[in-house]
Amino acid sequence: VPNHHRAQTPTLKFSLSTAIVQVKQTNPTTWSLKLNDSSIIDVAITEVNKLVSEYSVAWHHDKHDFSREMCFHYQHNSAYWYLGYQSNRSTWPADPKHKMEKVQFNYMFEFERFSNPTYLPREFQFLLEHLLLNSDGFAVHLDQYQPLFIRRDPNGNDAVVCFSVFYDNYYYAHRHLNDTDLNLKVRLFSSASVRSTTDYVVHQSKYITKPTELPKNLNIFRYPSWFSEVITGKTFDQDKIVEFVNELDTNKISTKSEFVVEHYNWINYTNKYSLNEKLFPHMNNLTTRLLNKNVQLGAMLVSPRLVKSSAHPDLNQYILHDHWNNSLWYVDLSLPAAAQFYSTLLAKLHNDYKIDSIWLKSFIFDRSAEFKNVLFNKYNSLLATKYIETACHASNATVIAEFAYKSQHLPAFYRLIDYFITSPQQLLDELIPTVLSASIAGYSFIIPFSIGAFDTRPKNVATHTINEEQYIRLLQATTFMPSMSFTKTPWSLSAKASQLTEKFIKLHFDHSDTIIDLAKERIKVGSPIIRPIWYESDDARALKIGDQFMLGKNIVVAPVLKEGQHERNVFLPAGNWIDQHGKTYNGPGEFKISAPLEELPYFKKVEH
Repeated sequence: VPNHHRAQTPTLKFSLSTAIVQVKQTNPTTWSLKLNDSSIIDVAITEVNKLVSEYSVAWHHDKHDFSREMCFHYQHNSAYWYLGYQSNRSTWPADPKHKMEKVQFNYMFEFERFSNPTYLPREFQFLLEHLLLNSDGFAVHLDQYQPLFIRRDPNGNDAVVCFSVFYDNYYYAHRHLNDTDLNLKVRLFSSASVRSTTDYVVHQSKYITKPTELPKNLNIFRYPSWFSEVITGKTFDQDKIVEFVNELDTNKISTKSEFVVEHYNWINYTNKYSLNEKLFPHMNNLTTRLLNKNVQLGAMLVSPRLVKSSAHPDLNQYILHDHWNNSLWYVDLSLPAAAQFYSTLLAKLHNDYKIDSIWLKSFIFDRSAEFKNVLFNKYNSLLATKYIETACHASNATVIAEFAYKSQHLPAFYRLIDYFITSPQQLLDELIPTVLSASIAGYSFIIPFSIGAFDTRPKNVATHTINEEQYIRLLQATTFMPSMSFTKTPWSLSAKASQLTEKFIKLHFDHSDTIIDLAKERIKVGSPIIRPIWYESDDARALKIGDQFMLGKNIVVAPVLKEGQHERNVFLPAGNWIDQHGKTYNGPGEFKISAPLEELPYFKKVEH
């Protein structure tokens, strides 16, 4: 399909004998290809506006066992591609040398494979949107209602990304699907620039919707979150939380923050959620003591599973029976009544204990379980969207989710998870590409990778302890992102780490009004908070930059991401820019910038 918005026309390599072009009806914008295998590709061309065209493609066949694969040559015209999902070994742009065997592309809850190293690493992780963008102004967006698979292949020097649909009893069982589900459905968009295409697909189209409101607690944009992983040792209780807050004071770090409890054992999972009174015997007193220190206790770790109990007589009609674990029930959120039941349960938890936020944890459920809503049996990932939606409707609690699927419209924070990252350097390498992928997929209320230690890792996956320099560079790299979170105490590394932690927490706070204004702009206009350089520059050099980003249109951030590095090259878009030392630069252009360990290179646009 040529991009008629651009001057160049792609060279099409195919045999004229492979297909017959057949005009359908009398409308020149609708046509079909009848292939030699009797399958048909229908194409509807819609002129969206003067900037963007949309092509709707459906490939169908009357044979129920027919498998289809559609490939895109993503090195054509030396273009760059950008992924709208959190991939393993994230790069920005996508790496054309990356090879990936065919894997399912529409299934979120595959977390049980953590324990089996055979399946590591996965291709995509916890944030999924079926979107790929091209620097020539193309976008590919796939329909979610199909048994979808993806593969990538370097293919010599002609790299391809391919999509297919077919029956697969592990993910997509025959008993749930019918022949029409095997129609491969793809939407293509074209415009004169990648920004125009992004603005339409992500910010204006019906396929990816804007958030309708801000998250409840805007202080998560302003102040850091400390995850309970900062508390080391085998015991964890309310006294340990108080001790940690006092240590913040001792080390001269502002206590204005949210403390996130991420221990499963602090809540009893019965037909209701209740605190473990052995660990938290005086919850109201704890909340008051922390508030006096400007600390909000938050993020109850929950999932839609309950321990079997006869205390709730109506529970049976709301649950999925788990054949793996007969002592657990999973709430069938595909049912409106069950979703309301679970929403009420979460609201009571929030209101009873005066805790600010609810943290939605990923979970495992039995694939043999039957949802009452047949669509959820076909496409289990719909549960992810419903789970976040149910929590957002619970009460005034702020929702933090560690996964995202078709939920851009909801007022939730999304914490990026680093389960498959095995070293601090990999964490630094993948931070900006992952945040940019989330941003172009429509997720703006991001809590990036935590600063410090790693989360619990899958078995047999080696990890490395973060050192002072890596900690400081990660701290700096997240300073201008929407939120900051920590999983390691800086004073356990050095006094310098503590001093710089306070410095960059303050720098983040100083720009938090800008971040919140951009969050409001995201709702009103659709523009992302964190932007690729190419979003605000039409210079060809911007298309390949994956180690810088922009906060809105007026701040360029260029952190140092390599250990031992104390200077770096920085690209600045057109205009006049000033750094934190008052030095000015005239863009567009590339500049070599000094960046000692104590400094984060960033530049503000000079308005005339």
